[in-house]
Amino acid sequence: MNGEPWLEQHDRIKDLFIDHGARKVALEDGDGCLIIYIDYKDDIYVAFLRYDPNIPVYYIKVVNGKYIHTYSCASSEYIPNGLYVFAKDLSELIPKTIQKIKALKNIEAKASGGS
Repeated sequence: MNGEPWLEQHDRIKDLFIDHGARKVALEDGDGCLIIYIDYKDDIYVAFLRYDPNIPVYYIKVVNGKYIHTYSCASSEYIPNGLYVFAKDLSELIPKTIQKIKALKNIEAKASGGS
């Protein structure tokens, strides 16, 4: 594949997120990553998808959208809130990303005094 490996897989990425519980998904090509907006259980999460051809591995940093003020690939590395996901292919990466979103929801609920 030329360029970034996700360029021709936008529909597949959206479908995988929807299949794993996301209500809506929007994608935006960033400078060096794919920015994915995920509506999951009444919260918007932002995932920054990258691919390292040297390993080869896909990786995502996923963050609750309420903690982001700048939506760029470069600034995503400096957001202190969020979790990383690593996988060899998209069919493994997306379910792992949903698991991390669930973990973030759990952490946020406990931090705000919820159960």
